[in-house]
Amino acid sequence: MAVSGVTETNPIQQAQAKTQKSNDPIGMDGLGEGAFMQLLLAQLKNQDPLKPMENTEFISQMAQFNSLSELMSLNKTMGELMTAQLVTQGSTMIGKTISANLDTGKTVKGVVSGMQIRDDEVTLTVNGTQVPMSAVRVVTDTAVDGGQGGSAVW
Repeated sequence: MAVSGVTETNPIQQAQAKTQKSNDPIGMDGLGEGAFMQLLLAQLKNQDPLKPMENTEFISQMAQFNSLSELMSLNKTMGELMTAQLVTQGSTMIGKTISANLDTGKTVKGVVSGMQIRDDEVTLTVNGTQVPMSAVRVVTDTAVDGGQGGSAVW
């Protein structure tokens, strides 16, 4: 007769495994709400009946989890706001005449025809060349005097 192995089931490991398989917004880098509830239930099920969890401990854990959840939500919102700000910053440059000094020592001057965001930095398209926004030194309103007036220098 074959004997199958006996494995110990650890509630924490089970919760972590479920978290990794779930679609929590946090992903595999942390514990989400579902995993927290699983851990809390496992803790309540496996507590010593002679030393039950204090109400203050339970409330403290819930408050800590709520704070963590709010911070993660705030972090996500701040990231979205930063992206929106970058898009606005770059799109206001479209149609403007710029002069920029590239790291290669080359100076690029021309009308901005497009923009994109690469690695959280605005990159402008000028005469087919990708120019980082940080390299821009002069901005001129193309519509004013054919690019001769209304300039700003950084």
